[in-house]
Formats: sequence, structure tokens, C-alpha cells
Amino acid sequence: MTVHTNRGTRALAAGGALALGLTGLLAATTTAANATDAAPGNIDTSVTDGEIIIHKHETTDPVADAGNPKTGALGSGFGEAIDGAGFTAWPITSIDLTNGEDWDDVSDLAAQVGASGACEVPGETLGASLGEQITAGGLATFPGLTVGAYLVCETTLPANAAQGSAPFIVTVPSPYEGEWLYSVHAFPKNTLNVVEKEVLPQDGYGIGSTVKFPVTTTIKPLAEGEEYTSFIIADTLDSRLINAQVESVTIDGVDVAHTVTGTGNQKIVTIDVNDPAFKVGGKVEVVFSGVVNELGDGGIENTATLFVNNPELDPNKGNVPSPEVTTKWGELEISKVDADDTTKGLQGAEFEVYAAADPYAADCSTTEPTGDPISVAGETVFASNATGVIEVAGLYVTDSSNDPNADAAARCYFVKETKAPTGFVTPTGDAAYTPVAVTAGASSSADVVVENTKQDVPNLPLTGGAGQAGLIAGGLALIAGGIAAATLRRRKVQA
Repeated sequence: MTVHTNRGTRALAAGGALALGLTGLLAATTTAANATDAAPGNIDTSVTDGEIIIHKHETTDPVADAGNPKTGALGSGFGEAIDGAGFTAWPITSIDLTNGEDWDDVSDLAAQVGASGACEVPGETLGASLGEQITAGGLATFPGLTVGAYLVCETTLPANAAQGSAPFIVTVPSPYEGEWLYSVHAFPKNTLNVVEKEVLPQDGYGIGSTVKFPVTTTIKPLAEGEEYTSFIIADTLDSRLINAQVESVTIDGVDVAHTVTGTGNQKIVTIDVNDPAFKVGGKVEVVFSGVVNELGDGGIENTATLFVNNPELDPNKGNVPSPEVTTKWGELEISKVDADDTTKGLQGAEFEVYAAADPYAADCSTTEPTGDPISVAGETVFASNATGVIEVAGLYVTDSSNDPNADAAARCYFVKETKAPTGFVTPTGDAAYTPVAVTAGASSSADVVVENTKQDVPNLPLTGGAGQAGLIAGGLALIAGGIAAATLRRRKVQA
């Protein structure tokens, strides 16, 4: 016998079977205008307008009323309608529902399919696929069906579904309360998981600082008959982060038993589902962290993933990614020049970098420096090179989580000159601080230019003031002496 399966459908999770309307997950409602009406008596084997109508909703309470089997009204265990779930159906060609003996096998086959979770019917032959129908408004329909048994599998998981609903068998017609239902309504449910991820506010502003990423999700109820066997949150941190760590793992704020595996920047957190804290409705938080080591293009992205009952982390079995978060860092380049010729760079100037009291001011000159000197890659003092350039490897600019700085274009800092080059004046007080706006990524030119003036040179000796007076006095004394000598010589001659 030939059994048609596919890679994606084999990955669906096991759960309670849906078959024949006997599980409470099949129901009848007012049939579509082109569908044969429900009727008692013998099966109408000439039917060509049978249909399977799938209602896809989130599981909110797996043991609550599953739906009204006569009207198709949803029960209290159904949440919001789910769009984007894909279902594929195959006729089971080796089962002939015009043959009474084959009906005897259908219930057993349905139970086997639901228990195995595999999209196949062991020992039976499947015909050509009827194609995949995608739910819209929570509905997907397979129309134009003839009498027969059909295997239905969820072949495309909707967004945020870590598990698909179990494969199931539907017969057209299906017996219910003394009638044959040629329009059969099935209610496979999904558990939708929402995974949130953030970046915590920075407590360090230079490369070498630690960035923390909390990941949160709520433990949702599974479909009836299913239970949690594994619950994993995995994160692979950006290569520009080093010393990747799992800071904490809690449920409702209480530490929970877990293991951490993975190599390098990959951290796989497996929470113990047998821990008393692990319960439906509990809020799980895992905090990942890494140390910023490189700048690159300045944007460091991160996404975590939830895997439910999928210890192998099989991407085809269903997983729920978190939103991507970003933390942005930028290089700061300072140009130190001679005030008398700004084309001349000055070597040997030293600077510190400070945070701004209003880091996202529209004009950085309107705010003021605050706090202690910022450490960047373990350094707090930065010196100009032979061309007068000071390169500060990287400063925090913004992230995608924290207002008012979420996705800001630039962040204000202040540079403080603490030592001028030899022969130049070191500014003091407020004059020592220069505001600068730092943007994400590497600097293509100087972000700020700082000028230095030369020292006042002491007056050269004997060139003015007292020196000049001395020269004049000495000159006058020489002249007077010369006159006196000449007068004395004349008197001696006359005598």
C-alpha cells in the first residue's frame, strides 16, 4: 500500500483524534447552499458536494465545551479565530464506505492517527492531495467531496503556534444523532504562544558594557489530551557580544529548575516542566546577557525562540520566535587642532567622555555633562595620535525597547579635555567640556573638533619695561661721563 506523507506534516504534535463527530470536535451547522443536507436513512452514495469545514481557534480551556455538534456554535473552550493555518486533506482510497465492513475499521484508524501524531494512516493508501487550504477568519473548507474517508493534517502552522493540531480522519458523511452529515465541521485547536523580548536600560555606555535581553512568555493550555513534555527558550547572541550568559530563569518571579546547554553564544534554556512552579498561566522570564566587544555597523540584533514539546529544536516541528530587538552603538571621533591653524592636528591631548543629563536633547549644547567618566573597553582616558585624532571605540546610542530613546538617531555626550598638548593651554571649568552627538556605526569623519591655543610666552629679557629703562639710564650715564671727561681735558689744555 502507498502512504503519502511529507516532511512538514510528520512534525505535527500528537493529540486527541478528530473523527466521525464522536469526539465532540466535529459538529453540524446549517449547511452551505450547495451541500447535501443532513438526512437519516441510507447513505446517498451519489453525493458530489460533500465538504469538510475547518474552524480554527485558539485553545483557552481544553476541557471546556468543545462546541455544539448540531449548530456548530463554538463552546467556551475556544478563543480567537486563527488565520494563516494551512490544512491539507487526502482521500483514504483503500477504505470504501459503501462497504459496511470498512466502516468497522474507521474508528480504530482515527484513534491510531491521533495518537501517533504522524500525518499517515498505517496500512492504508492515500490518494492525491486535495491541496492546502489556509484559514481566513478562522475557516478553511474542502468542497466538492464524494463519499469517503479523508485524512486531514495541519501542514502550515499559524504564527505563534509552537504545536500543530493533531491529524484526524473525517468521513463524508459522518453520523450524528441519527443523521448523516455531508457537510462536516471540524474544530482542531491551536495553542498560540506569544514571546516578548526587550533590551534592558543600559547601566554602562561604552564598549565593554553588558547588554541584557529579558525574554518572557506565558505557559498556555494545550489541547485536550496533550501535556507539556519540554519547554525550551533558546537564544544565539550576536557574534559582537562575548561572555554570553543566562542571568536568571523564573516563573512568576520565582527561580525555576532548568538546564543551560549550547556552545559559544548559543544558550538553550530547558525549563523543568515537573517543577511545581511550572503551571498553566505562569509567566516565564529568561534573561540573556552579553558583553559588547565590537562595533561593526553599530546595530546588534537579537531574537529568541520558544520550542514547546520539541526537545530536538526541530524547525519543522513548530517554534515561536520573539520580535527582533536591537541595541545600537556608535564610534566617537575627536579631532584635536591648533586654533591658529585648524589644519594642524595636535598629538598628546587627553580626553574623558561623560554622559549627558538629557541624552536625547534636540541640541546637545542645551544639556550638561553628568556622572563619572565613561569606561570604553576598560579605558577612561583617550589620547590624540600623531594626526590629532582620538578614536573612542564605541558608545551606546539607542535601542528598540526603551523610551524616550527607542530608535533615536543620536545620543548626546560630552568630551572633556584633561590635558593639552605640550605648549598649549588646558581649558578649565565649563570650557573643558564640549558637547557631541554620537550616531550609530563607525565615524566617517570627526564628530567634534576641539581647538587649542598656545601658551602665553614670557617677555624676552631687556626688550621692554624695566629693561628698556635700564638701557636708557645706562646710555645717559655714558653720555654724561663722556662730556665730563671732555671738559676736564679742555681745562688741562688751557692751563
